[in-house]
Amino acid sequence: HGFIASVGLELYMQMLSDAVQEAKGETPEPRPEVSVDLPVPAYLPEDYAPDRNQRIDLYRRLAGAPNPERLQDLVAEIGDRYGRPLPPAARNLVRLAGIKIMCASAGVRRIAMEGSLAALLLAEGRMLSPRLAQQLRKALPAEIRIWLAMTEHDRVVVSLRNADVEQTFTRLEPVLEALSALPLEEEARRQQRRDQLAAR
Repeated sequence: HGFIASVGLELYMQMLSDAVQEAKGETPEPRPEVSVDLPVPAYLPEDYAPDRNQRIDLYRRLAGAPNPERLQDLVAEIGDRYGRPLPPAARNLVRLAGIKIMCASAGVRRIAMEGSLAALLLAEGRMLSPRLAQQLRKALPAEIRIWLAMTEHDRVVVSLRNADVEQTFTRLEPVLEALSALPLEEEARRQQRRDQLAAR
């Protein structure tokens, strides 16, 4: 219990998953490291899933779900095992796992809260140029307020002001969907080539 508290549940689950794969003689699959810190209650309640070991296994599997299809398979399994509908905190846990999958697809390495703002930090080798930023703004509904870091081109900030749990998800999910449709990696390579030419 003390070790889990010291490294955090997410890192502990990843370490556990990697150790299990190594014990089976498998090489742990490299996956983009994504960190999501959102102010939502997300857990499997003890009165819903009473067995501690099964909860830990489900946390590990949810954290490691590689795609939406596998995540939905896990949701069906949880519902079959413990009953439907899932309690609100468990639904939030599933949506957070979905947000992490979307982050990996969109090239976002971290979502960090800064007051009532969620900063989506792009992974290395990704760039949101002014041209792509304009495309992003056009792709989003007007009620979703975003700000862009135009000096580093490495983050999008989404307002979560006065957002309840549901609104937190419904404000972030469209931004991640729109980002995943943009050629952020290609844009970073283009900029790198321009910088190299300018240095000559």
